[in-house]
Amino acid sequence: MRAEAVKLGQALLDPHRAVTAKNPPPAGRKIIPSQYTIPYSKLCQQAGVGHVLRIVGSFLGEIAEWCSANGYPPLTALAVNARTSLPGEGYDGAGGPAPMRPYSLTSVIGNVRTWASAGVDEVWAAS
Repeated sequence: MRAEAVKLGQALLDPHRAVTAKNPPPAGRKIIPSQYTIPYSKLCQQAGVGHVLRIVGSFLGEIAEWCSANGYPPLTALAVNARTSLPGEGYDGAGGPAPMRPYSLTSVIGNVRTWASAGVDEVWAAS
């Protein structure tokens, strides 16, 4: 993965770690997706790669491929358009040959639960 993709991936995991530390998403409790998502512009700024905002999708694609290759749901579901609060057009189908589920609030909630219980933060740091 290119250095920008690693920085973006970490910037996606950092808020996720902070939110789940304060309020773990146990089964049966409602998850509010907006607590976990981050607009592309803020993501790039927090990752220190503001210069890639216009082409952030190519780096998010690398993250989606890493997630797919390692058996995780797409971390990139957390990166959204500030106006629509949804991932951009490139989200569906990102991550290589394995088809991804189309974006939905249900898939984000499932992904949040998976990341919180699977220790993705530690795996990401080791990759």
